[in-house]
Amino acid sequence: MFPFHLQLHPHAQLLPDGDDQLIAKARGEALRYRAPGNAIRALLTTLAETGGERDALINLAQTAEPEGELARLYYLINTLEQRGLIAYALMQGEKAVARLEPMAAPFRLLPLEPNAAGFRLSRFALMRRDGERLLLESPLGQARLQLMDESLAGVIARLAVSQTPASLASALMDPTTEQLAGLLILLRSAHLIAPCDAEGALEEDRDTALRHWEFHDLLFHSRSRMGRHDYPLGGTFH
Repeated sequence: MFPFHLQLHPHAQLLPDGDDQLIAKARGEALRYRAPGNAIRALLTTLAETGGERDALINLAQTAEPEGELARLYYLINTLEQRGLIAYALMQGEKAVARLEPMAAPFRLLPLEPNAAGFRLSRFALMRRDGERLLLESPLGQARLQLMDESLAGVIARLAVSQTPASLASALMDPTTEQLAGLLILLRSAHLIAPCDAEGALEEDRDTALRHWEFHDLLFHSRSRMGRHDYPLGGTFH
């Protein structure tokens, strides 16, 4: 598992409710943990406040309750991930350079296909500004990727043609092969890139259903229905 920095989703809050702990999302969803022990309380609190790498979070939680069950802590993180309540940051030292935010559940990170000839941008990938954030999204996916480092925009541009972590690293100065592999995992998990064959063709290029969709039509189709995103739906009366 790539060592992403895990933190509670920015649209979620950790709230006390008597002896219970609630993780509530802005749209009214909530996940309740009834009278959790010290280890689970410590894990939830750290996720809500500072976050950290998976193993570091588990170790910190264990210090709060050394006799606690290790399996329960991993199960808790896996449950939060599947419910789309965890955001994944790619770190460069102490700085987050990219962050993946799930928009709908169920969600899971997608590994890079080991036998792929390369990876290439989907023709449905979208880059846009949202306030002061630079976001990448796709109507095929259920997550958005925020870029905090402008140099990563150059990586995205190179993915117009087939690339591997090694080929990207050889063409760029700063990111390491490991960091680029992490970025590709985030892009893959948001369905912004896909594995391609030796000719650079993606599975979506051969998909009979997707070949009939234009980018803007599929984007409108996905955003005008519930279940694949967390944006306001219907009349928002700006």
